Amino acid sequence: MKEEFSVGWIDRKGKFYPAEGGHHTDVACNILESQGEAVSFSIDDDPEDKLLERGWVKTFFWFNGYSKENRIEYYSNFAPTREQKDLILELRSDFNVSVNSELSQFLS
Repeated sequence: MKEEFSVGWIDRKGKFYPAEGGHHTDVACNILESQGEAVSFSIDDDPEDKLLERGWVKTFFWFNGYSKENRIEYYSNFAPTREQKDLILELRSDFNVSVNSELSQFLS
């Protein structure tokens, strides 16, 4: 069992990109720039949305009142890959993780 929930991004090949301190936007920008894309910070061109639309998975903490929840989000027209599912199922078995409804459909 892992000691700490991993916060970051999971690509389509199941590779994990950590986002220490919850800096998901910074990590998304770095990923997109490393792929040769120009990055802007606007509501219409959000780096996180770009990754989510391309089938990346976001893992993060959500604070609900005084408690911290581990969450995984997936918003895409693509089904998660086997590699992504394996990592998500591993995280769910090691931690109490909630997933959004789109991802729940693929995992059931």
